[in-house]
Amino acid sequence: AAARPLVAGDPFCGFAAERADNSLGAAGAIRVRTKAEGYAWLPVTGISAAIDCVVPVFASDDDTFTTTRAANSFIGFGILYDPNMALTLVHYRAAKPLTALTDASVAHALNATFSDTEAEAALNALGTKVNSIIDVLEQHGLIKAA
Repeated sequence: AAARPLVAGDPFCGFAAERADNSLGAAGAIRVRTKAEGYAWLPVTGISAAIDCVVPVFASDDDTFTTTRAANSFIGFGILYDPNMALTLVHYRAAKPLTALTDASVAHALNATFSDTEAEAALNALGTKVNSIIDVLEQHGLIKAA
């Protein structure tokens, strides 16, 4: 896949399977093989003791990991801390493509002339948006897929 070093806010695409230095080449001159899911020992700012539960881990660039969400990119969950190495075992997973959500329509005021057809259409639109939100939460491992 074509890639660049991660910048905060980018979707996480996984870790490069091998070094891919294209500093002297044209854009797109080499391909980057990535590992989309797995485990890696990483230095994570914000984790410095035993982990009692899974901790979300974010990246602010291609080699800086933190527990701070802010504008950073979600990469996975810290599951174990090794005090001897000062590293956290992170289960990482590349982000899946996301669907953009548009704002809900507020075109109708609820009144005596609000028809059953309009009410049904509004509820269907709301259901579609709720399902999209659930999909995103599942993709980021924040809720269990049904």
